[in-house]
Amino acid sequence: MQVVYNLEKLNEMLQAFSDVTRLNVSFVDQNFDQIVGVPRPCAFCDMIQTCGGEERCVCSDRVLLEKCRKSGCPTMHFCHAGLLDITIPLVQNHLVLGYLLLGRIRRTHDFREVRDRLLWLGEQQEVLERAFDELVYYDEQQVRGLVRILIAIVSQILNDSAVRTQSNHIAEQLAEYVQTHLEMSLKVDVLCRNLGVSKNTLYECVKSAFGCTVSDYVRRCRLEKAKTYLCETDMSVGEIAERCGFANVPYFFKLMQKYEFTTPRRYRKAHGRA
Repeated sequence: MQVVYNLEKLNEMLQAFSDVTRLNVSFVDQNFDQIVGVPRPCAFCDMIQTCGGEERCVCSDRVLLEKCRKSGCPTMHFCHAGLLDITIPLVQNHLVLGYLLLGRIRRTHDFREVRDRLLWLGEQQEVLERAFDELVYYDEQQVRGLVRILIAIVSQILNDSAVRTQSNHIAEQLAEYVQTHLEMSLKVDVLCRNLGVSKNTLYECVKSAFGCTVSDYVRRCRLEKAKTYLCETDMSVGEIAERCGFANVPYFFKLMQKYEFTTPRRYRKAHGRA
């Protein structure tokens, strides 16, 4: 299935929500890539990101989204800077089409409760505290209200077909072939030969269905399968790399560091079976 987005409708809904709540809100696809985002001015987060904290922010969002994908339910956590983030899955016919991501919610009036998380920023605590005090505060009841509103927005998105599925037979055949041949060569010419399509047709299909290049799509599939093996099996990292078609273990490590901000072993320790 191909997921189709009405960007105008999505942006209109999220903009209205952000205008009322004064919070950052975005919609991301199944691979956590942003489709629509409505950012709000935030001196507190800007200071953190410009001082080298951007990677921490991205990693924190991915951890939250991974938790939501695993649970299939609305999920929230406190980010590395002590702010509350919330994500809601958008589900249709048991298929997750994407996630609403809401962030930068202040849950305390006392900066001292988050100061320990920010000691790595050095001597900027006083400036950070002033920026922290400018953030919108929500108490527990208001947070529950935010979750209910987000769930209602998800229903509205589906009712208005702002996000919907569309049949794409070539994309479905490609997804099935890639998933069952991860350990083999998945170069463009190999895929075209086995699917019986031209290179241009394959390029256009993957871009339309998955919003990326063929090589990016194959890499995503290999990483997702590798993460599943890390979480659900006792296979060695070398065996996982081989089964998922990575050229070698160092290359597998390099991709995990680049896209997951961690190593395979650390990922298994954080997300694997107890």
